[in-house]
Amino acid sequence: MRFLIFVSLLTLFACREYASLEEAKGVAYIKDFSSKIERIDVQEWKVGSFRSKVVHSGILVAVSVTPLSEVDAQKVIKTYGIDSVIMRVQKINNTTPEDIGYSYIPFFTSNARTGRSFVEIVQITFKINYSAAVSGSLRRYQCPAHNHRAIMTDYEIRSLNFGKATLKTTPIRDVRKVVERNQLMPPVFNGGASLTGDYRVEVALYDSVKKKVFGDWVSSDGIVKIGHEKLVEMPECAGVHEEFENGVPKKKFKF
Repeated sequence: MRFLIFVSLLTLFACREYASLEEAKGVAYIKDFSSKIERIDVQEWKVGSFRSKVVHSGILVAVSVTPLSEVDAQKVIKTYGIDSVIMRVQKINNTTPEDIGYSYIPFFTSNARTGRSFVEIVQITFKINYSAAVSGSLRRYQCPAHNHRAIMTDYEIRSLNFGKATLKTTPIRDVRKVVERNQLMPPVFNGGASLTGDYRVEVALYDSVKKKVFGDWVSSDGIVKIGHEKLVEMPECAGVHEEFENGVPKKKFKF
């Protein structure tokens, strides 16, 4: 049994595909790169009296990416200052895209116990939550804020049949948005009072120190489509607004 497990692990790593680094005239090209929305999981939220009702807090989205090898990751850090992969999530309503969140994953992490470790980035996860559930404080309420009562009844990933792409190091531009570091817990992005609409994910190279994006954004294969919602009846929460204190909205919500 141990031999079979060992052989399986060897096969897994032997079959891993990596994006390839090429350079020409001071520009780096990450070729054979692909990104795809692989999975969405609806997040249930127990609310109401005795937590007996269920609404949805949002969805978890998993995106696969082709990793860089450790040697190539070290090279782009040393030569170009690129230390991460950055992801942009957009909500599209009536063909107009709206940025709802940015997140990055570094090629290397470090801590006092293990030192500097290479991160083989093969998957990026994040959550798109209702505005009533974007923080831990809000999710502790028995009666959701903003009269949130929704569950999603129609959702899917629609493939766009994108093939492999190339990331490159030009042009370079600043990011004038909050960019969250993707760590142990997936970042949570605010999808609004209703999550109906289309969502797309785009990926690029990133310098997390200088907060600069390198190259054009590359779209992931797939669109998350949320078509319909329905409301859950919670008469016990009628007129209850835990997000207010003495008639004044609570301003600070801790994640």
